Amino acid sequence: MGSVISFSEIQDYISMRKNSGNPVHGVIIDTNVLIAMTYEIQSEHDVILDLIELLMEEGLRLYTTVITRSEFFDFQRRLLMTEGLLDLLDNSSHHRISQRASATINSRKAILRRRVKASRDPVFVDRELKEMKRSFSAGPHSGASGWLTLCQEFLSGKLLEIEEQLTSQGIEYLSPHHQTNVFVAKPSWASAIKIAETTAMSFSDSMILNILQFTKGLIAVSLDFDLGYATLSQPELGDVLAPKQLKAEYRRFHFPIA
Repeated sequence: MGSVISFSEIQDYISMRKNSGNPVHGVIIDTNVLIAMTYEIQSEHDVILDLIELLMEEGLRLYTTVITRSEFFDFQRRLLMTEGLLDLLDNSSHHRISQRASATINSRKAILRRRVKASRDPVFVDRELKEMKRSFSAGPHSGASGWLTLCQEFLSGKLLEIEEQLTSQGIEYLSPHHQTNVFVAKPSWASAIKIAETTAMSFSDSMILNILQFTKGLIAVSLDFDLGYATLSQPELGDVLAPKQLKAEYRRFHFPIA
């Protein structure tokens, strides 16, 4: 255990595991994979859709942790608010907004353009959303729409709809309280902390590998550099499925051989 498998190798890997008597039953999905599945302008969108279809055809169950699910919905919340707020600048918008609010959104819009040039998602971060929130009245004022009205229009029911779509696609929560047959031991904060300390990775990522370490028949899938790096550093954590170019990049880091 402790290897990185490229997307193109997954079928051979599944067959190898099955023949060895240690079959793969499911995949833990990282936040970036969930986002790529649902966000069409992401460059990896089609690749991830094809991969998810293949995994399901192979009979693998698809899991997310509570943390990755919350990170995913945070992204969706910011995306919906970004799209809605930018639409307010259109002359055809049925909302009136104050000059202060319009100026704040316009100043942030320029930053989004720079993010696009840097191949980053054109989505407001929370610091920017809080700045814009402060430029609006909470309720209607002087003929201008309030922030609460905008949130109702931009968000209400839409996040729940996204949640229902994930469920309909067969993506499940992974928890030692629900999938008791998958866990060989209960994950602990101490083990998650140790994983984070070894490679200085984020706790959201270390929690994925922490769960992977204490389950059987599961692998993780990520578009992120850190998960593969960590599992090559700590082979006991398990195997990670990653893009081919990412697997190739790891070769230059001279990981110690266990």
